[in-house]
Amino acid sequence: MVSAGLKWWFDSVTLKTTYQLSVRSSMLKAFHSYAGNYIIPLSVASGELASYLEQYETLKQLEFESAEKEKRKSEAAERAFYHLTRFVKYRTAMTSTFSLRDVVPPLGVFLATNVAENRVWSWTPQLWALNIWNLEDEATLVDSLDTERRSGNEAIAFLNSAREDGSTLNRLFTSFVDWMEKNEHLRELATVLYALHALLSYELARVYSAWYKDDPREPKEEIAAIEGLSKEAKDRMGLF
Repeated sequence: MVSAGLKWWFDSVTLKTTYQLSVRSSMLKAFHSYAGNYIIPLSVASGELASYLEQYETLKQLEFESAEKEKRKSEAAERAFYHLTRFVKYRTAMTSTFSLRDVVPPLGVFLATNVAENRVWSWTPQLWALNIWNLEDEATLVDSLDTERRSGNEAIAFLNSAREDGSTLNRLFTSFVDWMEKNEHLRELATVLYALHALLSYELARVYSAWYKDDPREPKEEIAAIEGLSKEAKDRMGLF
């Protein structure tokens, strides 16, 4: 009886382990495609948007006025708007819903753990925190990239549309620039977006840990920066 019991236990563990390995193998293949199409672009967009928001804020704080300063502000604003649109596109694709206040985002990012997925969404700013207030504007931004994706000149085509007086994109761009000019918390937003970029890079490496020989660097400084934000700051960005 003992021998039979041990055999049953061993067979059960073996079957469960075989099943788990099979599922993980299948999920890893799916994750590779998912990461390339959504997670990596979202991470890149987060980092780039943070960089240009920070750059705009630095220029805004300069006390002198000059043509060169205005030119650089204009360039930073255009690039920030482009990467904002990419951020909106991939965030929307991953949630399949407009970001409403106090609504917990779904799981299913295919990261290593549920804790990792929850933390990603906890650190992702809501779209209304980036001056996107309704479904129509969100859809306009998403569609503006989809139509030019295959041309190889997505950014140029997008910015040309954004510069066109009277266009919907121009209206959104003008509103975005006005929002940046008046916003006193761009550096806070940049801090969160940099942290999101670092966190996504870290979690991607964790999924691929069976391949990499070196352990990914945990973004401790970025985690500390997020944890150091005030409740008011987190509320302004819709962080959970």
